Amino acid sequence: MASSMSTFTHIDSAGPLLLQLWLSPAFPVGSYSYSHGLESAVESGIVKTRHDLERWIGGVLSFGTGRSDALLLRESHRAVVARAIPRFVELAAFAAALKGTAELALEAEAQGAAFQKALAAGWPFLVLREPFLAIAQAAIRPPYVIAFAAAAALAGIEMHLALLSYLQAFVGNLVLPPRRLLLRERDADGLHPVSGGVADHAAPAAAYVEQPVARLQA
Repeated sequence: MASSMSTFTHIDSAGPLLLQLWLSPAFPVGSYSYSHGLESAVESGIVKTRHDLERWIGGVLSFGTGRSDALLLRESHRAVVARAIPRFVELAAFAAALKGTAELALEAEAQGAAFQKALAAGWPFLVLREPFLAIAQAAIRPPYVIAFAAAAALAGIEMHLALLSYLQAFVGNLVLPPRRLLLRERDADGLHPVSGGVADHAAPAAAYVEQPVARLQA
């Protein structure tokens, strides 16, 4: 028991380092394999310039998956911290059903499974905690955001820090596919600072989800 407690005390103090590791492009969740529709947008000519890319990603953060993921992360993190396991399972089921296309569902579920597999290899005591056991018992394949929220909460990482870090990593992953595809275009050299510019949306998005859910449903 003492060993377990010392392990969690160590994790609590290492929260920011865990975020850097878990959200790193090198962490094996396969983020590089998915473009969230941007490859198709570039190939079809919808996204051609840095300005197009900023508008596209800004829209995803304000009105699309970035916004819904932020809400799911907030509520899931709170449920785990409060030990409200039925609420967490309900959120996991809702998130699994929320994706609008088969491609987006595959992207979220595959990354969620890969994240849990990596956690089991490096931090097995996390995936053996009640939130992960409960969704496994309910036969739910949680999307990446749900698995990440549970891990962050169990590791004692403050919700707002986890949320901002997740959104920043989300933006960074979205920038990579168009940068590769537009490499021969004149505007491609200007794409590398785009993550900094678009990331300005992340803080307002994070602050926005701090408002009561009722306001968002109005």
